[in-house]
Amino acid sequence: MNTHGSGEISNWDLTDESASITLVAFNLNSHIMADKIKKDKTLPHQFQLVCTNATRVQEIDLPFDHRQISYNFIHLNQVNILPLNSIIDVQIRVLRDYGISTGTRNESLWSRRDLHVDQDGVHIGMTLWNNQARLIDQNMAGLKIKFKRVKVSWFDDQYQKKISYHFIHANPSVLFENNFTLGLFIKVLIHYLLRLTAAHKCSSFNINFTLKKYTITNLILLLTPYISILRLKCTECHILSNCITAAETAYLLVLNARYEFTVAIDLNVYSKNQQFRLFDCVKKGKGNSLLPCTYFLFNNGSEISYMDLLQKSIVTNIQQIDLPIVYLENNQFLCKLINTTVSSQSVYYNLNNLSDINAHIKLFFSSNTNCASISNLSNSNITPMTTYINIDQSQYQIQQFIPFVEKIIKSDTLHQGYIYSCVRGNHNKDLLFFNIGGQYRFCPRKGTHHQNNTTAILIDIKNYTYCIRCKDPDCNNCFLLWNSIE
Repeated sequence: MNTHGSGEISNWDLTDESASITLVAFNLNSHIMADKIKKDKTLPHQFQLVCTNATRVQEIDLPFDHRQISYNFIHLNQVNILPLNSIIDVQIRVLRDYGISTGTRNESLWSRRDLHVDQDGVHIGMTLWNNQARLIDQNMAGLKIKFKRVKVSWFDDQYQKKISYHFIHANPSVLFENNFTLGLFIKVLIHYLLRLTAAHKCSSFNINFTLKKYTITNLILLLTPYISILRLKCTECHILSNCITAAETAYLLVLNARYEFTVAIDLNVYSKNQQFRLFDCVKKGKGNSLLPCTYFLFNNGSEISYMDLLQKSIVTNIQQIDLPIVYLENNQFLCKLINTTVSSQSVYYNLNNLSDINAHIKLFFSSNTNCASISNLSNSNITPMTTYINIDQSQYQIQQFIPFVEKIIKSDTLHQGYIYSCVRGNHNKDLLFFNIGGQYRFCPRKGTHHQNNTTAILIDIKNYTYCIRCKDPDCNNCFLLWNSIE
């Protein structure tokens, strides 16, 4: 603490052929400069001291200040709505101390201490660096501490334990005819909830939203700037009946490793080739079972036995089904009763919600075929209809080649796709890159479609040629095959 405030301070003596001067850095600048200025090192790079007419040079003293430190505390529940790099004061309780880790960077030694802290039930991660990390030489768990000038940043979980979330399909109120039906239902429901969230309006959330054919990815990009507002302010904004709010939908979106929001549910899991991850099940040779705890229905104190719960979750193991069965017919979700013991009220409730979801399917999804039953779904596909995204229609050259690119995509009736974006080459301005989304994943080298990859159609407007570039990492795209545009 000194007359200029409190916090970390660093000093460097800089010298050249003429004289010497002391450089002083406080708090965040102290961390930044520590990586840039080294003892006995000449700095022939972009960092330099520049004197202008406004430069002042004065001698300062740094007497220790015994005055009481003043705080302006911010509650942890407000952190999500603060701008990045905000500097705040907090008062927290340490729940877990993960210990001190050390390393070197640019020949400098650093120390890091990761904490799990909370305030009134709000949990967050906190990182202490260097001297602050080593200030307390005991485990900090249980300590109540006041912190001044804390920087708000994205949580870096590089050193934290990874956590996986799984759906547990147990003792439900409705059953699905098979796994594939459930997969389609989840995808449509997420799209429906995201669209309802974007369309709803309240005193805290009101954006310009039109009834365009948005995909799930487009809706996530649209909602990304408002995630914190939705979670904190829209807790009473019911978007589906009286059971789901806009805030709950916002919590379905989480940050991935690239700090981009994505759906917390792995939508690729629910396919005809994969099974449910049942409770306590492990892969052969893997010790990765889902362990029981007091927060799940599967704890040992449950009135219903654990095995009974699992048995009632699997359609093929149920001897007498007394629940409605959801199945797919003509790309609409329908509900049928096997046992008449189910009350008419519960049946009406399920059908009412299915009607809303089916109306959403008709409005926002197109089908390339109709299937008579879910048993023939191998030839059925439901694909989101999408308009052009990130394309400047005012550019005549781009607009001129859109019909040609669409023709290439539609030439394969089994794989529907759409133009996701179009950009001009950075070095070669004569190249147009049409990035293709949807289910079009053709690879010229393989001669067929990949299961998971992305594709770009390149147009050379000077030579009037085109090629299809597969972006699959297993394919070598160093040599592209160009074809004439007829």
